[in-house]
Order: sequence, then structure tokens, then C-alpha cells
Amino acid sequence: MNIIAARLLHPDFGANYFDSLQPDVLVALTPKNHNIRVIHIEKDRFDFNKECDLLLLIFITSYAPTAYKIADEFRKRGTTVVLGGAHASALPDEAKQHADSVVIGEAEETWPQLLKDFEKGKLKPFYRQTRPVDLSTIQVYNRKYTPGSSGKIVVEATRGCPVGCTFCAITDTSFGRTYRERPIEHVIKEIKTIPQKFLFFCDASLTVDSEYTKQLFKEMKHL
Repeated sequence: MNIIAARLLHPDFGANYFDSLQPDVLVALTPKNHNIRVIHIEKDRFDFNKECDLLLLIFITSYAPTAYKIADEFRKRGTTVVLGGAHASALPDEAKQHADSVVIGEAEETWPQLLKDFEKGKLKPFYRQTRPVDLSTIQVYNRKYTPGSSGKIVVEATRGCPVGCTFCAITDTSFGRTYRERPIEHVIKEIKTIPQKFLFFCDASLTVDSEYTKQLFKEMKHL
């Protein structure tokens, strides 16, 4: 099966942005018998003639109009469309109007199941995990196949935030208030695979556990 996972980029950002980690996660989660390709819509001058069996669009709210336009056009052409990311997770019913299926929140368990269901012709309208992801099970993401369009590498050491501010989008996503930490040795192992010296932690609350953060940074000093 041929899959396209699309990052939606704002044309005015130039080089001053960081890539999303989500496509890297999906590449690592996709079985090897499938061909998954990550594209950058602005960079690649995205056109509607790209052929695939399944199109996944990952986006935040500011990109929603563009994402829906692309999704609608591909569905007209008979391509199965899946939507995910912060906006689709916050407003899944709205997103479903433009997609065959919506992934809500974390995808480590739901994405492989979605692919199995699609192959059987039994795709569900919504996929939501029933429990928080155990971060000790996260793989080292295969960046060989998903080079960031910005040239910057994103790493995740923790996930979620225990505070739960009412205005924060993380609180509304599934398990957003469930704060979790990856084993430090796993994070260090992943960083060792990155050729660049500059990287960005995409964590919502990297320093909420100061002891964890200090130990992580101490280990990074030896790299």
C-alpha cells in the first residue's frame, strides 16, 4: 500500500520553524510491507495528481482550511483520506466531514490498527487510544526516511502536562494531562543517531520534573 503523510507548512515561516515529530512517529509505526512517504506541502509544491492509496494530513488549526481543501479534492478522486493532529483531535466531528477517518490524540496504537482495518475494507470513522502510551516502548524514530524540511531535528523526552490549564490545547487532547517521561537512556540513544548538533525538544513541559531534566542534560553533556 502506498501512503502519503503530509506536513502542512506556512509559506511565510521561511527557515524559522521546527518540523513536527508526528510524521517520524508514523514512519516508525508503519509496517515494512507498506510504502510511506512524507511530503512538505509548501516545499514540494503539492499538486493533486500525486497518487496514493491513503492520504494522511496532519495539521494545526491555522492550516485547517488548506487541509480540508486538499482532503476534499483527494476524496473526489477516490483516495481514502485520514486526518490527524491537534485540530482534528480537538474537533473530530468537524474533521470527519472532510475525511474517511480521524485519528484523535496519540497514534502509537491506533495507526497500526487503522492500517489493518483499511486493508480489510473495515476502516472506522474515528480512532482513539484507550490508554496513555507507555513512553518506554517508543522506538528510535527513523529519520532516514523523513528528512525535516527545515533541517532541524525534533526530539521528545516527555509527553503531556500535569497542570491542565483551561486555555491549553494539550489539556483537550487525549491523555494530555497524563504527564509521562521516556527513560533517559532511550532519549540519549536516539540523540546519538542524529548527525546534527542542534536539536529541539518538542515537549510541552520538559522542565516540570526538574530532577529528570537535570539528569537528562547531564547525560547530554557527554555526547
